[in-house]
Amino acid sequence: MGHKNYQDVNNYADFWSWMQLGFVPIYMPSDFYVSEGSQNVNLGTFTKGAARKYLQYNRKIGPVKLSQQGVVRVACPNEEVSDMYNLTCSRQPEGALEVELKPTEIEVSQAHYKEDVSKTVWLDMYGSSSVKTKLEELEVARWLNPGTSMLRVSILTYNADTDILAGTDINFMFPASGHIYKELTHRTVCLKAYSSWYFWVFDALFYGQITFLFLNELKEVVHSLKAVKGLRDGAGVTSHVRDFLGEYVSFWNLVDWISIILAYTILGLWIQQVTNEKKLQADLISYNDRYEACGTSGGSDCGSIFKPLHDDLETVGLSIRKGRALNGFYPVCIMARLFKAFAAQPRLAVVTRTLTRAAVDLAHFGIVFMSVFITYAVMGVAFFGREIMGFATMERAILSLFRALFGDFSVEDMESIGRGTAFFFFGSYMGITLLLLLHLRRKKQIVSAVC
Repeated sequence: MGHKNYQDVNNYADFWSWMQLGFVPIYMPSDFYVSEGSQNVNLGTFTKGAARKYLQYNRKIGPVKLSQQGVVRVACPNEEVSDMYNLTCSRQPEGALEVELKPTEIEVSQAHYKEDVSKTVWLDMYGSSSVKTKLEELEVARWLNPGTSMLRVSILTYNADTDILAGTDINFMFPASGHIYKELTHRTVCLKAYSSWYFWVFDALFYGQITFLFLNELKEVVHSLKAVKGLRDGAGVTSHVRDFLGEYVSFWNLVDWISIILAYTILGLWIQQVTNEKKLQADLISYNDRYEACGTSGGSDCGSIFKPLHDDLETVGLSIRKGRALNGFYPVCIMARLFKAFAAQPRLAVVTRTLTRAAVDLAHFGIVFMSVFITYAVMGVAFFGREIMGFATMERAILSLFRALFGDFSVEDMESIGRGTAFFFFGSYMGITLLLLLHLRRKKQIVSAVC
């Protein structure tokens, strides 16, 4: 009994303690649990089928994978001092995740992980030694050492109720500060994309409309070309092209073409994803049969059979996350096309006409506002970058100041460098941006409307 979470890992010894006392008893137990204090209750050991289940509804797929990413040795910035104290310096591999600051879950899951395959270990139930014995051997051999920049404990599970294959990675990152960052990430794939007939109907209706829009745009292009040719018959190619662009190209036509191109790009990515998911399902079945056969024959390295499956799931998961960016941007195109439709009705077109007429003034105001805003972001990094995570980088400072405009801020954190400095920075920022610029802009609009 007891509890040891992966967040409790703060040094190398903690990692092996967590594996022995936290991870293995939960994910790879051998006996049925009994209530605390029970002395005469013995529910027996797990059957083969029960040992393969995790949290009752999930089927374990293959063994547990331990992998790591190494550091790259580099020259120290101050070789005179480092040589005096016999110190060596290192950095993250090229293109790998930088961990000077605590990374987010999305940063870890999307980062390029350069696995050192020579150090990959499979905790295999068919291995010659027990899992706990294997972990002790790895600890004695110093498998985890200062040459490790990132460590992953990876498992695969399948849930039949939802038809989801999930790859879970428990990531441990070792920055030069000595602190160990921990992050739990997942790759989830639905193996059967079209589980019901109405999914096909929705896709057919959507892409039927996109195709209809595409054909209409082609007709409009042909019509514009014919109109230009009739007006400028006998003119040069350059004149025809210039007249055609003046006749056809407009903001709303550009919105239509972006909608079409983006929709077909999403379709191509979706077809690729469905194809990869079918391959993943076929591999899942074949690898399990090979794994069982290897265990029956007494093989000593059955776990490595599942390496291609882990790699395939990683590839599919990355492509799904990248596709979400396009899927998230596409509603903006739909919204823009709605504004195009609103322009046909006088009352609905009030907003679009207002934005069009105010575009120049909004641009000028934006230049002034952004100049002040970026200036305060730089000041925020200089003042609070060492004490507050929200101001540690320019990107974080910009987001923190933007949130402050809507009331999401903490003056107490800023006071860590002194109340006077915090009052000067925050008071002047809110006074200039919120009270002066934004309200002055609104007052000018009211005066213009009255005049």
